[in-house]
Amino acid sequence: MKLIVSWAPERTGQALAQLVAMLTLGTALPHALREAGADLPWQYVILASSMLALLGAVLIHLLGDGPHLPGTGQAKHASGTTSERPLTVFDAFKVNRFRAAALGYFGHMWELYAFWTVVPLLVANTALLSEYSAVGLSGMAFSIIGIGALGCLVGGFLSRRIGSAKVALGALASSCVCAVVFALFWRDLPAMWLGVLLLAWGATVIADSPQFSALAAQACPKEVVGAALAIQNSIGFAISVVSIAATTALFDHIGLDAAWLLVPGPIVGLLGFVWASSRAANSETDA
Repeated sequence: MKLIVSWAPERTGQALAQLVAMLTLGTALPHALREAGADLPWQYVILASSMLALLGAVLIHLLGDGPHLPGTGQAKHASGTTSERPLTVFDAFKVNRFRAAALGYFGHMWELYAFWTVVPLLVANTALLSEYSAVGLSGMAFSIIGIGALGCLVGGFLSRRIGSAKVALGALASSCVCAVVFALFWRDLPAMWLGVLLLAWGATVIADSPQFSALAAQACPKEVVGAALAIQNSIGFAISVVSIAATTALFDHIGLDAAWLLVPGPIVGLLGFVWASSRAANSETDA
């Protein structure tokens, strides 16, 4: 993410959307391999993954940092004054617009990975599996998760026209609506409409992620972009660990009604973003 910001700051939202689209396809790929009947020894999978990681490291080394991020040195603060004290990641969280993006991202992360984890359970315990058995459980899981790559690319395209904030909020609100509709009507919806709903959920649940990261990168001091994004992502994944454990545990007791547990994430993210953004706007007005 830092590399993308340092090379293409004028199109951060679109470039990060392409990055997250690749991440989404990578997440969905095991389901596609399983559906295709791939039965490779696990050692081959680990070896191939390790070689790709080394190749990625070489490419990153060759690319290097771009010209659009400053190095360390005197720190320029929001007030416009300079200080000899180097900025730290905590300075990023003092910026209201960074906090807004971070809060939206945290709410998004409560929903995202828990949803990806339970997609096979959502398919297997509805009419989808029996109605479309030819596609297979893994094939449907790949489609529902993988369509998120398309959602990211569309969101990146729109971010160049309407801005990352509107794309992020629109996607987060849309995924929240999908979660509520599924939790309310999974027993009653025909298989075709359940499939459409889950595809829409899969497309929107990830589309906000690169836009929140773009907003965070644009808001925080440029000297700590890498650290700030790393901490933001670390907190987000820690939240995901809790939501995955809670959702899967609840599923064992109440089945598909556990989808209700995914709803608070987007709601809190939306409220947090709006609250911190309003504080930022008030601060700028006062200034």
